[in-house]
Amino acid sequence: MKRIIVTGSNGQIGVELVPYLREIYGAENVLATARRKVPGTVSEGGPFELLEVRDGKTFSELIGNFKADAVVHLAGILSARGEACPQESWDINAGGCFTALECAREHGTAFFFPQFNSGVRTFDACRQHTPGYYPAAHDHLRGGQGYR
Repeated sequence: MKRIIVTGSNGQIGVELVPYLREIYGAENVLATARRKVPGTVSEGGPFELLEVRDGKTFSELIGNFKADAVVHLAGILSARGEACPQESWDINAGGCFTALECAREHGTAFFFPQFNSGVRTFDACRQHTPGYYPAAHDHLRGGQGYR
């Protein structure tokens, strides 16, 4: 039986994914985590734990205690807040992802991290000599996942 930990469960994707995974694998086999507890199906429809994704000790203990087979890492700060607080966004998005990866690696746990990238631009000039290769460039920070 798969046992899955989902970070960022109160977020845009987590509120839809957690109930779906619980339906497939059983509520007891999907541990929802988030920085705060919000009343609703995510926190009340199965196991729920508070988790700050940058806290490697707590994250590692959760993986071990829950005997997780997989981590679905959705925690992060999205564009609007990320652009207003770029240092915090970088710390949570990049640092939290590194912590999640490291904890999953330590436990031999599968890891899934969807990479979202809005604001990607391609340059027509690059198409001349490199068909199929289009480099991405950002002119602003998108949730801490972009660069200048």
